[in-house]
Amino acid sequence: MSQRAAPPASAWEDADASYPALRRALGRLITAPGTVRVREPVTLTERLLQAIWYEGHFDSADLRLADGRPLAIRSPGRWNGEAGPDFLRAELVIGGEEVKGDVELHLAASGWRAHGHATDPAHLGVVLHVVLDIDDGLVADHLPTGRTIPRLELRTRLPGDLEALGCVVSGEDLPFESPAMIGRCQRVLSRLDADPQVTAFFEAAAVRRLRAKTERYASQLGAGDFEQVFHQALFAAMGQRASKTLFFLLAKRVPAAELRALTRPWSGRARLIAAQAVLLHVANLVRPAPPAAPLWDDETMSLVDAMNRVWAEVGGHFTDRVIPATAKWHTGVRPASFPSRRIAGLAHLCVGSHTGGEGLFAALREACLPFLPQGRDAKTLRGQIEHLVERLTVEDQSDHWAWHHTLGGKRMARPAALIGDERARSVLFNAFLPLLLLWSKRARERGLFEWTLAALRAFPALEENSVTRFMKYRVIGTPAPPKSMFRTEMRQQALFHIFTDCCDHVTTTCDHCAFFSRLPG
Repeated sequence: MSQRAAPPASAWEDADASYPALRRALGRLITAPGTVRVREPVTLTERLLQAIWYEGHFDSADLRLADGRPLAIRSPGRWNGEAGPDFLRAELVIGGEEVKGDVELHLAASGWRAHGHATDPAHLGVVLHVVLDIDDGLVADHLPTGRTIPRLELRTRLPGDLEALGCVVSGEDLPFESPAMIGRCQRVLSRLDADPQVTAFFEAAAVRRLRAKTERYASQLGAGDFEQVFHQALFAAMGQRASKTLFFLLAKRVPAAELRALTRPWSGRARLIAAQAVLLHVANLVRPAPPAAPLWDDETMSLVDAMNRVWAEVGGHFTDRVIPATAKWHTGVRPASFPSRRIAGLAHLCVGSHTGGEGLFAALREACLPFLPQGRDAKTLRGQIEHLVERLTVEDQSDHWAWHHTLGGKRMARPAALIGDERARSVLFNAFLPLLLLWSKRARERGLFEWTLAALRAFPALEENSVTRFMKYRVIGTPAPPKSMFRTEMRQQALFHIFTDCCDHVTTTCDHCAFFSRLPG
């Protein structure tokens, strides 16, 4: 093991501390004299509420409006990144009548009047006002035309496990459909790599983003169970939109240590099938063959029989943990990423022979130790990263799920990875390495701590998403800047932080930008 000593203050920690001063300095360059404005603190909770509505993270069974009429949601609408209502062209059924129109959301119902929507022509198409709380005792809102807008209160409809919701719902991962807009900061920030001050600002922003990740995981650690926190992060990374919460919940209902202990009586392939049986049954994804369907082939029947035998033996342990049946497992998910296939891949990672007796996090941590005496140049680090990616990739052609999207589904012409390279890289960067940073700091493993920082810094850029594409346009002036500018994932993480901190989640205006604010510290 590496030298046991308290990790010293590093250049990364210095970068984190320098962030406010760098932001102020660049703000002076971006803003003209006399145009600096004081920004009021803006909460991000309303955007989280929008994400909850868009992804359907609430109990939608037997919905009732504030006036008592039943409500069914066929489509939440298109997320509007421009001025006007939050969602456009939603499809609803109110009191048995089909209704199409826009949806506005607020934390408090009184926000409708406070924000001037009652007299705003842009809101004439609103057909529903969704709120976290009704704070004024009213059941509807009004427009100058005399039309009333019904209200839906969500407070009592949110899941009881709010920790899970907060861990997996992130507004930054949701779509931004407004036209890309170059920010006022572009003439300064586009000097990235040419101006040392701008480069230092991006470095500091990336470190801030990393610190936020580690703090989020630290808040989940409790008694210090790194295995379980990594287990939860790993499962959540397999979900898409609505299913992220379900994967996180599955990880909590089948904890890492419990899954290893319950499947220990089996060995080899039988242990893998036992783990798949437990996870798929708790997820409520094992179904009997429909009576009208063609008979399942022998391979499928053999697998189902084996899983049911396991469940008959251990299922009583999970009687109160089975997740209620829901279509959200498959909402917006392509067949290659169907939850059964992802869960089958997770079983490989949780109880595979490479996992070790202590668990997957410990096994991956031990796999890093041979890297410590090696060089820290970018090429060497990237080779080490790829070695860890291989440990998180699941490609097993002997597994039923490598050839099928669903139980009883048509066999694919070619096998497909249960967990591919790109998903493995995302887990490595967003979950394992931040947790390893925390572990090595607490364990006072200086060598491992410094290697982890170096690996994070050298980590190749992951796939783009809507935020990184938008921000490249906003701050650089092109959606496709030179590849060298965003070769590493830390550079893209800087874009995320600038988006949340400076742009304040707003895509259509720079009016609330932190660069135009006098901020302390």
